[in-house]
Amino acid sequence: MKRWITAPIDLEAVDRLVQESGLPLSFSKLCVARNLRTLEDVQAYCDVRLRNLSNPFDLSGVEEAAQRLLRALNNKERVTVFGDYDVDGITSTALLIHLFSELGILATPFIPDRMEEGYGVTTEAMQRCLECTNPSLIVTVDCGISSISQIELAKQAGVDVIVTDHHEPGATLPDAVAVINPKLQGASPYHELAGVGVAFKVAHGLLKLGRATGLSGFEEVDLRRYLDLTAVGTICDLVPLIAENRILARQGIARLRKTENTGLKALAACASIHLDEADSYHIGFQFGPRLNASGRLSSAETSLQLLLSDDTEAAAENAAILDEHNTERRRLEASILAEACSQIDARLDPVHDFFLVVSSNTWHPGVIGIVASRLAKKYRRPTAVIAVDEKGEGRGSCRSIEDFNIVEALNQCESFMGHHGGHPMAAGFSIHKDRIASFSEAINELARRHLEGRDLRESVRIDCELGLGDLDRELYRRIETLAPFGMGNPKPVISVGGPGVQVISKRLVGQKHTRLSVTDGRNRTSGIYFNCLPEDIPEGDVCVALTLQLNHFNGNTNLEMQVLDIAPYV
Repeated sequence: MKRWITAPIDLEAVDRLVQESGLPLSFSKLCVARNLRTLEDVQAYCDVRLRNLSNPFDLSGVEEAAQRLLRALNNKERVTVFGDYDVDGITSTALLIHLFSELGILATPFIPDRMEEGYGVTTEAMQRCLECTNPSLIVTVDCGISSISQIELAKQAGVDVIVTDHHEPGATLPDAVAVINPKLQGASPYHELAGVGVAFKVAHGLLKLGRATGLSGFEEVDLRRYLDLTAVGTICDLVPLIAENRILARQGIARLRKTENTGLKALAACASIHLDEADSYHIGFQFGPRLNASGRLSSAETSLQLLLSDDTEAAAENAAILDEHNTERRRLEASILAEACSQIDARLDPVHDFFLVVSSNTWHPGVIGIVASRLAKKYRRPTAVIAVDEKGEGRGSCRSIEDFNIVEALNQCESFMGHHGGHPMAAGFSIHKDRIASFSEAINELARRHLEGRDLRESVRIDCELGLGDLDRELYRRIETLAPFGMGNPKPVISVGGPGVQVISKRLVGQKHTRLSVTDGRNRTSGIYFNCLPEDIPEGDVCVALTLQLNHFNGNTNLEMQVLDIAPYV
């Protein structure tokens, strides 16, 4: 059984909201659980129009970047967009390349080689970028905030750099024409932007400044055309879907459903996605893995060219290649995961082991991040997976659990590592194989001091308790007004249960899933419980934690539960 955490609900606030708004009691409970306590709160939260985005020049550095880019346009300078090989970096690169092309800025994309050059703006990648693209201006996207010496290398070569990033900044910033990172400012609606969101801000600022100065062609450019790319990068990078991220994601999904991007249409066709029904699930679990696959296994150029292509046939070919890469990625992932679990199970001491570190010289470095996620979820401990090459150099990928900031932990262990950085829940680093044991001991001690005595079971956060009779299409429709769902804005979780609530049918689906029905004697609801066998479901009165979803099958659409946990009612 998982650990249930039910949000406290102010029932008086619920009653006031019902009386003030006329909203149903069930939905009002969900709203108050998410601190939407008045009709104005609910209306403001559901108002995700683009006009609610802040002025791009509120983000420090955007105006300086826009001025420098206009100078590059006027002087016909060569500009390089230096991206990254994950979905956020690829979509950021594609967005700016498309926009610069429309505006007449001479721009070339550059993506580092994951295997040969590593993550971000490394020295090797910067040197190749300078040699191969011969720019006078480099714009980094989704990277560069910690690349002090590499930015200096470009400066010494007479090349200006604009840094746009969203990763955690260090104490020292790059000496660049402009450094744009929302985390350098205090709390703001754009504090949690993904790299592509920061790129969108720069694009918005550039258009705004160009229009203000009366430049030809700027009025005709519609930035909304690139909201589909912005939504894909934002959702796939797992940033919180709150504030401006939520606006960009919601509007971007709407744009994706009628996208003009040839590559996105080809990718949807390859994945059998009906674009008019696309949502955050399709982006996160079908678009994202395919776009990531080429960068994980070989070169991200395939993904980038897909998003830049106007050729339907070429886009279809690239989409098929990404699909093949994704199939191979799943195979590698399963193999590495099995080996990693064997390493852990052979030595795991739950009393003393609070941070798991596994390594091998046979693992593919492009897949270890996914494996780290699987391990952290399975063992409920922060985890590092390290792939060691033939020279003894290791590349590590970390994933964490709630309330353990992986970046802060890595900072305290930096004497064991080379380059490192990332987010509180996900990070990467480099390390020599001779230091892995010492690193493992040190970071485990940090985790022990922070996590010892805590309940490390996977948690299910319940928004509110409702009755089975409340679970209808009207409630589902209203819940969808709170979308898109993802990090920071999870799909509302409902619990139902009590005396008389029982599972009345259950059958195995596939090898490890259960389709079941629940009744309270008057109402009956069916659904699916993934990764749970029928024999593991408790008998008698139960409580069920669930989300609501629509099941489309054989031309019919039915409301059903997606069960997250079932516990005996006591």
